[in-house]
Amino acid sequence: MKTIHETLTLWATLSGNALKAQVLADLQPDAVPGIRTYLMYALDPSRTYGMKGKMGGGDPYLGCQWGSQEDHDLVDRLADRRLTGNAAKAALEDWGQVSSVEDIDLLNRVLNKDIKCGVGVKLLNEVGAAVDFKIPVFEVALCHPATEKLISKGDWIAAIKYDGMRALIQVRDNAVTFFTRSGKLIPALDHLAKPVLEIFGGRSVMLDSEAISGGFQESMSTLRRSKNIAASGDEVLQVFDMVDLHRFLAADRKQEFGGPLENRLLELDHVFGMSDANEERGPVRRTEHEEVRDWAHARELFDGAIDEEEEGIILRRLDAGYRKDRTNSWLKLKLEDTVDASIEGLYEGEGEIAGMMGGAFVTINGVRCRVGGGWSLAERAEAWAAYTGEAVGYRFNGVDYVAEYDEECSLVDRIIEIKFNGYTDDGALRHGRKKRFRDIEGEKA
Repeated sequence: MKTIHETLTLWATLSGNALKAQVLADLQPDAVPGIRTYLMYALDPSRTYGMKGKMGGGDPYLGCQWGSQEDHDLVDRLADRRLTGNAAKAALEDWGQVSSVEDIDLLNRVLNKDIKCGVGVKLLNEVGAAVDFKIPVFEVALCHPATEKLISKGDWIAAIKYDGMRALIQVRDNAVTFFTRSGKLIPALDHLAKPVLEIFGGRSVMLDSEAISGGFQESMSTLRRSKNIAASGDEVLQVFDMVDLHRFLAADRKQEFGGPLENRLLELDHVFGMSDANEERGPVRRTEHEEVRDWAHARELFDGAIDEEEEGIILRRLDAGYRKDRTNSWLKLKLEDTVDASIEGLYEGEGEIAGMMGGAFVTINGVRCRVGGGWSLAERAEAWAAYTGEAVGYRFNGVDYVAEYDEECSLVDRIIEIKFNGYTDDGALRHGRKKRFRDIEGEKA
């Protein structure tokens, strides 16, 4: 019978249908003892450990033994933050002294949230559906553009749409973890864990918030950092929702959960009211909301937000539960129509931009669209060189330049925010232009 280490090693040698068939076979109950539990430890986005997997050594004469109660207990105590700092390092060292080389390698993969064999959550869940195995996928509530028709029914409230980055805050008793909207860790916000615990400590909740550190680009700079940053007094978490952590992790995209928004906000008020945190000046703040009377009032609130140089407003229906999907219960009102999309391919330009990128292909609501505006000449040349593998020459301000092939300039799979002026009759974007990139290493921010 294969060990977990042998299984991952085998997966790393396969691809395509052969890989899927092998994964399916190995996920069968009792096929590889402990493999399902191990994959959950390594890939469940809600389980984080506060430590990097950098351990070396191990007894070369021992084989893979992963799966004992001692192994699970060590990882559980790290996840629950019962082991932190020097105590965690000491516990890892003690465990490593009686473990094999393979077991240490497996633990490093768990701590780093990367099983390093070419198999990810998407493939595991695709294959695992046939054997009742699923790793939770990190998804959040998303907005539709606001229209008069959509807010004509129900009671609505509005809040400022801050120009920062979405930050999901997982509180598990005394452990706090910060995630992007797609489940990527944000270690640069870890220094805000203490003020979060001052308000929410001892609870098991998922907080939905916007992290602000200056404007959008400054906030993205924060996300790019891989290490903690010293609190400057500028970083603020605007918390606008709270749901039970277990319900959040267990729910699928079709479910509404957590009760009506009105009740969730009352509970949020209660929690803030019980703390000594200064909501006005502290780094963790409760987002202020205002009742919306009708569409005209929503436009007034929007105009006020623009006058204050904010990005716009978010409208949310008071009787709606939380849903981990794009929903008509959450609407956004911004200065112009915008949509975020992943670039699927490029097309060549014509006329003065012949021989370089004319624009990007994206799919919006099932319709393939072109985004031809908003690109600089250098971006067009560099992107086309990366796309075709051939150097692209261009002239700018009377100076000749050459864009050589550079993989880092590739635009495929990057996420962009597109501004546009409504839709054409066939559903395509009218005058789609790139506004800005919305990703960090492929992750939506």
